[in-house]
Amino acid sequence: MISILVLALGCGSPSGSDAGAVDAGGGQDSGPTNLCEAELDGGMSARGLLRGCSQGLIGSGFAIRHTAAEPFSRFGAFLRPEEADGCEAETRLSRATLITELPAHLEEGRALATYHVLGDYVPPPMGEAWTGARVVRGSVSIDVDAASATTVTVPVLFDLGLAQLDAAPEILVVLDGFDVDTDVPQATGYPADHRPGDGYPLLSLGAAVGSPTRMGVDLRFEATATLAFGRDGSAAVDRAALMARSRMTVHYAVVGLSDPAPTGTVAYTTRCRPEASMTGLNVEGPVDARAVPAFTSFTFEVEPGSERGTRVQELSLLVDGFAHDPASGAAAMEVVGFLGGPDEAELEVSFAADVALIGWSGAETVQALRFSSTIASGHAETGLPLSP
Repeated sequence: MISILVLALGCGSPSGSDAGAVDAGGGQDSGPTNLCEAELDGGMSARGLLRGCSQGLIGSGFAIRHTAAEPFSRFGAFLRPEEADGCEAETRLSRATLITELPAHLEEGRALATYHVLGDYVPPPMGEAWTGARVVRGSVSIDVDAASATTVTVPVLFDLGLAQLDAAPEILVVLDGFDVDTDVPQATGYPADHRPGDGYPLLSLGAAVGSPTRMGVDLRFEATATLAFGRDGSAAVDRAALMARSRMTVHYAVVGLSDPAPTGTVAYTTRCRPEASMTGLNVEGPVDARAVPAFTSFTFEVEPGSERGTRVQELSLLVDGFAHDPASGAAAMEVVGFLGGPDEAELEVSFAADVALIGWSGAETVQALRFSSTIASGHAETGLPLSP
């Protein structure tokens, strides 16, 4: 049995022939009465099936809250589809897992994920029209050295032929999650009175994947990691933060499509959780098509222009309340970015994100799901339902 939480965010209604998000692990939430004090509450047990046969999985975000506000040290969330077992040969997955990373000394945390499960799509023979969406995943690790740069961009080379994506007319790369680890070897001169695994006050955090270019079966794009630490008044921590080395792994998904994917941008600065009026995003996609959302970039910045960082208790980065009308191509959603810690009522946090609308014209099914559960501290693996 999996204990369930409900994030204090709205959930959209079905629209058109695609249903809105189905709560795969609990009831609807009623919304917070105080945006700073709202928490992730427990609820019912999960009822979704953890096994099935599906072509792909598109993540649209997560929220994680742990038991105490901590220096930023080990944190992450990403999806891991399992290879198909007992399904037809072209099926891409039969199980999916939410991987989360938290400091090992904490008690259990709570997590929420929004995602879409796609029906089977077999790439057509050469010369026939590509009508579906095919998803293949990858990751790249990026070292960030605070002494030289807090934003680092690296090139990524991806083989479309091996992924059976070379026949797709359009290729889109989206974010599939990230994980950060500060417990890595440090440069000579790093202060001996602070352990890097204990973390630092967070000043900025972000990840992005750039627009891809193709040459034959070679796909090239750039992946970017942003990670900066601030001061908290402790001499040891403040010295260490100025020269800290950390590692961010950017998880991405390469999607083969028939048409270009439109994108939209949200940006806001707020204290506490964002109001609904800030988070709304509308994107116009192709008519008579299926569609799902996914992030291509995000950034958080604490107290822009300041050197003051914050400990972190909750991080939310998700598309919620997604509703799509296939007849018109119009999609509406809430894009929620929230960074919560002990000073959340005092600190301003700026958030910006780009969201792509992945669309296809084929008749393959798509199921929007919203799942929440308790998670263990440290490295945790939580099975995601593939159906309501």
